Amino acid sequence: MQQVPNPIPKALIRRTGGANSLELEKENFERGQVKHLFTALVRVCVLAVISLVFLLDWSVSPCILGTHHEKGAHTFWAAVNRLPLSSNAVLCWKFCHVFHKLLRDGHPNVIKDSMRNKADLSDMSRMWGHLSEGYGKLCSIYLKLLITKMEFHVKNPRFPGNLQMSNRQLDEAGENDVNNFFQLTVEMFDYLECELNLFLGVFSSLDMSRSVSVTAAGQCRLAPLIQVILDSSHLYDYTVKLLFKLHSCLPADTLQGHRDRFQEQFKK
Repeated sequence: MQQVPNPIPKALIRRTGGANSLELEKENFERGQVKHLFTALVRVCVLAVISLVFLLDWSVSPCILGTHHEKGAHTFWAAVNRLPLSSNAVLCWKFCHVFHKLLRDGHPNVIKDSMRNKADLSDMSRMWGHLSEGYGKLCSIYLKLLITKMEFHVKNPRFPGNLQMSNRQLDEAGENDVNNFFQLTVEMFDYLECELNLFLGVFSSLDMSRSVSVTAAGQCRLAPLIQVILDSSHLYDYTVKLLFKLHSCLPADTLQGHRDRFQEQFKK
């Protein structure tokens, strides 16, 4: 005769379910605490980094890693929105430097998340543009560059923030269409123009009769140019390659404007 297994008592079922529920609640609580601690850490890092006399690569790393952890820049902007960027030009300059590094090395969603603040950045750029010298003028130029950088990458999502691409990826970005390559070259010229404007703006603001590069104030102004050089080197390389592609497909007269603009930027 086959034995029927005894059913599990309902009391034990309730206890087991209760235990699982408690463990799940505990796990959710711990996750929430980790998230809150992480958010607080990133905010502290943002504030601490921007308060430095000049930025070091290792000091920005927590902010960059934070964007990869949360797959975006919500925490970064939550911290930045508390800063008096519209009333402190030096603070705004350091913010631009940090933001530039995040656009280059942060999670790809940083660009998309930051586009929500494009209008505020544009207003801030116009506001600082009323100043004719000092950090105010530089902030205006830098903010225009960052806005241009975001717009370029939103319009051309195949390009990563650090602009590192292979020749094959560059061809894919233009979809092997001469019209796309033509327009892409124009956009790269605009992008590179903003990079060069910041480069020239920084050097024109320095007293070249002294060794300003060894002073804290000089290093504060010069430090962002590392990002500018990294961006510009790729943009220059890509424009040269695209111009060769275009000249192999289009008449020389059609590309006269491209050549003139390339030579103008090359002289800078």
